[in-house]
Amino acid sequence: MAFFLDKKVRVIIVFLFLLISPVFSKVEYKTYELRTQKFSFQDVCLKMGKPHSIMASAYNHVWVNCMNTKVSAQQFCLKHFVPSKGEFLRGVILDNTVICSEGMAARVSMECPDRSCQNKKISCLKLKKFFAYDLSLLSSSLSYSKRGWQKINCHFSQNEKLEPKLNSLLL
Repeated sequence: MAFFLDKKVRVIIVFLFLLISPVFSKVEYKTYELRTQKFSFQDVCLKMGKPHSIMASAYNHVWVNCMNTKVSAQQFCLKHFVPSKGEFLRGVILDNTVICSEGMAARVSMECPDRSCQNKKISCLKLKKFFAYDLSLLSSSLSYSKRGWQKINCHFSQNEKLEPKLNSLLL
């Protein structure tokens, strides 16, 4: 079935699989001025045009099952969550609710045991889609974890003027 999907969708699916696979054993995620809003699965299904989804459930940590129709938590949040003072970060499923997050800055660090993070800017832009959707990439760097694995470090912010203040808070 995956062969019939558009190439962009296949790339996203592969990246999500790699992101949650045990090979990428550790992801560190920190935010600055985080605010979240929770939505029930029934509310998500209703607002996304699936009104008769009384048996809605989590398909995984990013998709809601609305009576055999998958709805993306990220897409729901992009359509129905209005950030109050920060920028939209991500939409995820936790404890049987969809959680939409906003913040002013974020830092994401991830181990890359197979050296898949060679191009630090591209790697950070891929992570941005899942952890800091509306923020700008401020800086990216490569380091090594205690296990000797390559580690990508990405800093995202609303604007560049926050950089000195945020570096001291996020580090």
